[in-house]
Amino acid sequence: HTQPADPSPLSEPPRPPPYITMAMTGITVPDEVAAKFTDFKLKRTDYMAMFFKIEGDEVVEDESLHVPKSADYDAILEKLDESTPRYLVVDFNYETTDGRPADKIIFIAWIPDTCKIKDKMKYSGETTPRSSEATTQYSIHFRQCSHY
Repeated sequence: HTQPADPSPLSEPPRPPPYITMAMTGITVPDEVAAKFTDFKLKRTDYMAMFFKIEGDEVVEDESLHVPKSADYDAILEKLDESTPRYLVVDFNYETTDGRPADKIIFIAWIPDTCKIKDKMKYSGETTPRSSEATTQYSIHFRQCSHY
């Protein structure tokens, strides 16, 4: 009767992949993008809305479109291009029926009808975050500004 060998003290436990893969499309979300989202969710950024785009096979931040906390929600609409899809997360502040301030993080897939078919397919393949780091309470899919 032999005992199994003790595991080497130098062996490491298995690690999760260094990125999140969006299930339907194979598009990856690098760790640094997931970390930025976590900072946003924990209110460690100066933004009311953060924008993301797909470049190649990765989701990347589109920092040029981020909306500061000092802006109003119309500033988000001004950033949406009628021919360019984007993912965005919005920190939506509101007041409850009993007068308490509250907020929700909302994930929005902006996929306008007028964007290129290839882009529409790429962005439509995954319209909700798929990891514990990237979960939001609400997901919305918009195709036209008139939906607002």
